Amino acid sequence: MALTKVSFSMIQDGSVNVRDFGAACNWNGSTGTDDTVAIQAAIDYGIANNKAVFFPAMCKITDSLIVPGDTRGLQIYGVDKRNTGIYNANTSGADALIIGDNVDLCYDITVHNLRIEGNGSCGKGLAIFGANYCFIENVFVEFVGEHGFWLQNVGQSTIINTHARRCAYNSGSTSIAGLSVQGLFGYSIFNHTSEECAVGIWANNTSLVLDGVVVNDNQNGGIRLVGSSLLNAVNTYSETTAGGDNDWYIGDGTNAISYAFIRNCATGNATYMRFNKVKYYEIDQMDLRGSGTGEIYIVDPNYSRGTIKGIYAGGADTLGSDSATIIQHCPSNPIKLTTFNNLLGDNGSFEQDLTTNWTKDWIGAIGTVAVTDVAGLGYDVGTHACQFIVSNSPSTYYVRPTYPTTKAGRFYALEFDYFSNGTLLATCTTGGVRHFNFVLPTTSSEGMHYRIVFFAQGTINTLEFQAQATGTYKLDGVILYEGLYGLN
Repeated sequence: MALTKVSFSMIQDGSVNVRDFGAACNWNGSTGTDDTVAIQAAIDYGIANNKAVFFPAMCKITDSLIVPGDTRGLQIYGVDKRNTGIYNANTSGADALIIGDNVDLCYDITVHNLRIEGNGSCGKGLAIFGANYCFIENVFVEFVGEHGFWLQNVGQSTIINTHARRCAYNSGSTSIAGLSVQGLFGYSIFNHTSEECAVGIWANNTSLVLDGVVVNDNQNGGIRLVGSSLLNAVNTYSETTAGGDNDWYIGDGTNAISYAFIRNCATGNATYMRFNKVKYYEIDQMDLRGSGTGEIYIVDPNYSRGTIKGIYAGGADTLGSDSATIIQHCPSNPIKLTTFNNLLGDNGSFEQDLTTNWTKDWIGAIGTVAVTDVAGLGYDVGTHACQFIVSNSPSTYYVRPTYPTTKAGRFYALEFDYFSNGTLLATCTTGGVRHFNFVLPTTSSEGMHYRIVFFAQGTINTLEFQAQATGTYKLDGVILYEGLYGLN
């Protein structure tokens, strides 16, 4: 009886095993055979014969693996995302796996149960340029020199259970990420983790749906959207080890964004959540915790209106161990203010005007200078108006509105119109804890409108405006509102 040689691909339901084309698949973490040519041959054969391509173990490559444009129905997979896949030993910036060319669209591409590891000097991990109906599942990318996952013009596709680690680490970049998406199509991302990357998730000129996403310990940014709408973000956590406005950065301030809906999400180190020219936003059940100030910063609300509710202003471990500030910056139109309601799940709104009058002394190193009561300026939303002039370099000059004793564990809103050709600092403290330290820049016209919403862990000790430069300062409609219970 004659014996017939049976290849591994016959056993694998017609899949192409890269070993059938000569790949050794013997990368052990430090050494291994270069399998680039053999794996590329397996991919080419799988495309031509409508067969899936299977990785039985870790395989070393030294150049990019290419899936050309107009490829349809290809599946690339391994046993699991920890122990089977590709190690990219290239040191000149070559990407590990490239799918498509942004000329002819690929369709129905599946990549799953695969590990893509780099040496820190290679290019991207998984790069897809122009495709529809892709399914990326259980893929782990780490130690690559650029983006972990790069998807450009990839539409109607699903990204699920993916993980990026140490991508572009120590690069200093704010636009290279563990997961980067861009293009006119939208992306749905489920159960993705980016950790210790330059940026966690970066999106450009697209729209996103995020669910179950964890972005932590990234150096230069958590979630950063440039010209991109966040259609829905739920059960998502973002933090960065960097300071500044990096945990959630929505919008670039140049191109208006249509939507940003964030529900049941959290920040980690609680730096800033920044919204730049977002036409409509809703923040619901947001956990601001960590070691920072936990600020939500709305920039240029000429374009913005929205709702903020259900804010949890807790610290890293104990509710209320950190203060949290929510800042609404309205430079031109006070009608488009954020609506604050149901903070911490309690009912009510900011109602009570706690300010009564201004102290009549301008206090500083030069002695006492009169603070002049003036008629309303700008929008004239109230009668609490004053003007003062600083003619020499200021030191500790400030003006304070008086107010009755405040209550601990509540939200407060400070609202005012402002005009100055100098720089003013609005600040508030409780027991040495600073609730906000908001720099008011010089203004080109009268009536710049601001709202600062903050959580006071204890009674407010100091509320004041401090001059930072010589100039003429005008404040109007300065009102302190008492809001909802925070801890009670």
